[in-house]
Amino acid sequence: MIAIVFFKKADNELFAKLKGRLEGVFQSEDFSDSVLSLPLPLAAFNKKRRQYNSPEILRGMLDNSVLEDYNKVLGIVDEDLYTANLNFVFGQADSVGGKVCLVSAKRLYQSFYNLPENAVLFLMRLSKEAAHEIGHLLGLVHCHNKSCVMTYSESIREVDFKRGQFCSVCRDKIKEKY
Repeated sequence: MIAIVFFKKADNELFAKLKGRLEGVFQSEDFSDSVLSLPLPLAAFNKKRRQYNSPEILRGMLDNSVLEDYNKVLGIVDEDLYTANLNFVFGQADSVGGKVCLVSAKRLYQSFYNLPENAVLFLMRLSKEAAHEIGHLLGLVHCHNKSCVMTYSESIREVDFKRGQFCSVCRDKIKEKY
């Protein structure tokens, strides 16, 4: 069972839409129907950068007893994330084959780029990055196929370019393992 957790405030409408998209991408109904909400760990906030350290949040997720009954957990946060040696990340998994992953919605909104909001585009971006991070939890590494959801994205243009699906090679790897 895969849980979706919102940090700060749960969004039931977004949860339902994201869950539906992810079930389509993974061709699976293994996503929990429970809408979970957790506070962001204060220790993860870097005042100087005005960003949250994603490995700190991931560690907190691993230590949280509320999440222990789930096989895999996807966290959604509206704050900007960073990790060592990177200015920002769209998301991160605790490890390939791990239990928890995290996606930041902050840079997926059009308003981050001073453009008018587009709810459809935002949901597509969020579902791509969520599928990408869950792919890591399922054992996938970054793919060289630029249209595969498992390709690494350094910019919003790369997020927009890739499809919201796994290429045939990545899809086969998931099928082999699960």
